[in-house]
Amino acid sequence: MRSLNPAAIRCAEFLIGQHWRQFSSLNEKQRAEWSAAASFISTRGELSILSRKVAGIFSEIAEAQLKKLHERFRDKDGSKILRSIPRDWEKDVLVRFLEGRNLTLCEMINEINSARHTSQSHTPCGEFSAWMSNHAPRVLRRWNQRRATRLNELRLVASHWSRPLTEDEVVELYDLSVGMISLLASD
Repeated sequence: MRSLNPAAIRCAEFLIGQHWRQFSSLNEKQRAEWSAAASFISTRGELSILSRKVAGIFSEIAEAQLKKLHERFRDKDGSKILRSIPRDWEKDVLVRFLEGRNLTLCEMINEINSARHTSQSHTPCGEFSAWMSNHAPRVLRRWNQRRATRLNELRLVASHWSRPLTEDEVVELYDLSVGMISLLASD
């Protein structure tokens, strides 16, 4: 993407920022990558393999924003929750995350899906649900499991090259990523 016209990237960044207010919630590097990827894809008539890989940048940025939400939870309540877990507790994905392990996009999506449906208040998932109710209530209320799952599916295709993304899938990946970031920026 280095051969892209810097003026075209700045123009893309300006236009995206004008039409998507949550774009400002991304850090400077993420806004630049997003704008460059959008500019690159929009100036190519046919999707090349590189264009498909570039489309993955959108979901990578959405994943990074979702990771920030989970890290806020770990930083705020992680050690307290870990101290309250009995020694014989089976360590699930969320407990291992609280201990410092990173989560994949799929795992983060699954944890939010679980948090939305848990009624067990004294479990790590219940604590995550309670934390989200207080610190990310819109995310909890407006979460769309189907869209989040589809974002993960397309992210995997874009990043693992299991098959080429179609032009429609690139547009869908962009839309799903915008939706995820907008939702996360709403709280």
